[in-house]
Amino acid sequence: MPRDPLRDATAPVPGEQRAKHDNQDAEDRGAGMSVPDEEPDHLPVAVTSDPVPRDRKDSAAGEKGPAGHHRREDEYQRRQRKEHASDNQDEALEETFPASDPTSPFVPAKPPR
Repeated sequence: MPRDPLRDATAPVPGEQRAKHDNQDAEDRGAGMSVPDEEPDHLPVAVTSDPVPRDRKDSAAGEKGPAGHHRREDEYQRRQRKEHASDNQDEALEETFPASDPTSPFVPAKPPR
C-alpha cells in the first residue's frame, strides 16, 4: 500500500531543533485528523445599554430633583408603607406555613410491652 506523502515526516535540517510534537503534527497532516478551528470559543457579545433599574426611593420619570431627594416621606406615609409590607408578609406566611414548617409535631414512641 503506498504511503501518503503528506504523512512523511521530514528530517530536520542540521542545526534545527524540533520538539516531539513537530513530527507528530507532520504525520497527522492529511490523515483525516480534525483541524483546530481558528474561531473563538465563545459567541460574540453585543453590548447594549440597559435602563437603570429604579428603586422605591428613586423619583419617577419627569419629577424634579436628583432621584427625588427633595421630598421626604412623612410619618403617616411611612407608617402606611410599613403596615402594608407587614400585612403582605403575614398573608404570605399564612399561605405557606403548613408546607414550610421544618419541624413535624412530636409523636412519642409507644413503650415496648
